[in-house]
Amino acid sequence: MLGVLIACPGLRSRSWTCPVASRSRGWRGPWWSQRRRRGICRLPAARAGNAELLAGFRRRAVASGLLSGLVALAGIAVLHRDAPLLFHGLTHRALPLVILSAVAGLLGLALMAGRRYVIARAAAALAVAAIRWAWGLAQYPYMLVPATTVAESASYDSVLAACLIALGVGSLVLVPSLWLLYATFQRNPPPTGAGSARGAQEASDEQ
Repeated sequence: MLGVLIACPGLRSRSWTCPVASRSRGWRGPWWSQRRRRGICRLPAARAGNAELLAGFRRRAVASGLLSGLVALAGIAVLHRDAPLLFHGLTHRALPLVILSAVAGLLGLALMAGRRYVIARAAAALAVAAIRWAWGLAQYPYMLVPATTVAESASYDSVLAACLIALGVGSLVLVPSLWLLYATFQRNPPPTGAGSARGAQEASDEQ
């Protein structure tokens, strides 16, 4: 159920935003193929020069966040019945992290409604990270309740060292690539009309 809740918003966002990216006037450069334009699934609507689409996406994002929160509250009863150990940990030892996640989630929705999208992303990331840490803390020291602990599931020191080295070497390629990707797609396209000028002005105000 948790995986479905995590995946569905992503599918929803792609289905709504990909057509916008593919038809955006500001990105119709000679080197942008139709396939590449469709791949920019999260291009903000303001940068496509349409403030009405931006407002629609904002309303859907806030409504989806509130709905997800209601589903999470309804899942408390299921968690209490099916995973009592995890429920006890979340309501006692990991309760501060759960509260932090809830506050960050509500703050993110408020920032989204207030058109503060950059800060809203940070709040959403904090909400997800806090609840993930709360999950681990709640069932610690178990990795798989109630049989396998963290110490029992740990690998050999040589394997862990090799994994850390591989991650360090891979990050030398991955981090610059991600930076280039996000930096490229976050640049404002040149305005092509009055609508684009309004969208670009709104996007610059939100930064």
